[in-house]
Amino acid sequence: MRIRRNLLPGLCALLLLAAPLAAQAPAAAKQAGATDVAQEGRKEGTAAARAEGAGMWTLTGFVGGTVLGPVGLGLTYALASSSASTLPEAVQEKVGSREPEYQLAFQQAYTQQLTDRRQTSALAGATAGTVVFVAGALAALVMMR
Repeated sequence: MRIRRNLLPGLCALLLLAAPLAAQAPAAAKQAGATDVAQEGRKEGTAAARAEGAGMWTLTGFVGGTVLGPVGLGLTYALASSSASTLPEAVQEKVGSREPEYQLAFQQAYTQQLTDRRQTSALAGATAGTVVFVAGALAALVMMR
């Protein structure tokens, strides 16, 4: 008798808890689809940024390091870190027709990857330029003696 008395309220509570879980299932499936779209956007954004050239930053870093030494290295790296990373128009048109989650993920991945590439290129060029600067400075000191 006691089991029957507790069974009915327990089943009602279980049904009340299960109803919101059933309603959440489509939302969870939709969120998983959005995650897949965002992941695709990140992957393609990274690939698009890798296709962009960063050779000008290497040259800029080399000139900065050669002329200003370690100060030029720091300045070039700071400029590469803060440079704008706008999408090329052709890429912007392609991405603009996709879902908002894809667009956001693409833009974030593109910006991050392009900034990383620019920093690395600027740092490599500026380091080589700084070596030239230091070698020149040491040669000038030896010549003064």
